[in-house]
Amino acid sequence: MELFSLDDDFKRYQRLRQVGFAINAALTKQIPKPAVLKYAKKLGMINRKTIVFQNETELDILTDYILYNHRPKGKNLVERYLESIDLAPFSDEMTVLQGMINSRYSVFFAERVLKGKGLELTDVLKRDTLALMDKNLGMSHVEGAIFAGRVIPLRNFYMTSGAFLPVDSDIFEHHIVPDLIAIAGKADNQVEVSLTKGQVASFSAKIIRLILKSDLMERTVFQ
Repeated sequence: MELFSLDDDFKRYQRLRQVGFAINAALTKQIPKPAVLKYAKKLGMINRKTIVFQNETELDILTDYILYNHRPKGKNLVERYLESIDLAPFSDEMTVLQGMINSRYSVFFAERVLKGKGLELTDVLKRDTLALMDKNLGMSHVEGAIFAGRVIPLRNFYMTSGAFLPVDSDIFEHHIVPDLIAIAGKADNQVEVSLTKGQVASFSAKIIRLILKSDLMERTVFQ
């Protein structure tokens, strides 16, 4: 039995993905210039006081990180944007923005490819299974692969907030697992790990730095 109605939900995903692109474009304009330098340094993208991107993907990674983790006075740019505009309660724009606010960053195991539609994933932190809509991933052969990224809940399924980065098994075993054990306080992989907003910012920044230093960027997958 499928986790959701693939055809109907995939059509809804395609519509909401376009809405998400428009919202991200508006949000990007709200990023303060000092934040760009601050977080580029945090993610290891600075060389001699200059931001250096090896490819366009890295700019997307930085932008995504800032939108969700830059929190002046406790609120990120997504939350501030929602407060600044007037939207109909059940509009597509409201649906996507609410999903963005309730999004989560995590590490995921690819359990199964949903052909042409996306992936069935297991969240390493939450210990739950979710359906991720992503056309490119749905056309891949990535069962058993590990990914890191932010996913946005949209009722029956999720979509990514941007780049969904592949994680090398060595990085997972020697860097991510020890961090999760330290946070959870026990070596029990059946226990859900809950992270504070500050821990998510640090955890995701560390993963991004490790991936940028590796050759995994050549295998970065987009929705």
